[in-house]
Amino acid sequence: MHKLQILENTTLFKLDYLYQSENDKPLMEKKIYDKAKEMNILSKEQYDKLYNLYDLRNKVVHRYIITDIKTMELRKIGYDYEQLCEEIRLVLADIETEQFEKKVGYHGTKDPHRERNQDHVDELLSMVNDKHFSNEFHRKL
Repeated sequence: MHKLQILENTTLFKLDYLYQSENDKPLMEKKIYDKAKEMNILSKEQYDKLYNLYDLRNKVVHRYIITDIKTMELRKIGYDYEQLCEEIRLVLADIETEQFEKKVGYHGTKDPHRERNQDHVDELLSMVNDKHFSNEFHRKL
């Protein structure tokens, strides 16, 4: 979405990526991965990892009982997702900086990496770290 704002030199958001109403044609995750790869947001390696993790996730969510996935593997799948999410978070941070430098899009007027009010930062860290409830996933934002 942020990359589209740069490419189209606009502050408008593509609502398809933010909200799908009951009557909208579904926009599937893999189509978003395809678009991100096409726009060079994701590397080939990241793209392949996402596809692999998506397939594993579907096995876990929809066919766990009847597949060869073992319960002990679930932690690794979750951990691999978390690692890839961190890589993609850093890619997003670069795109946000690009928006600010080019003065376009959502971050075109305020530095996305400016100093934040500490109370807001603490609240966000609390939400993120409480969600995972594991020191292994605590990170500085």
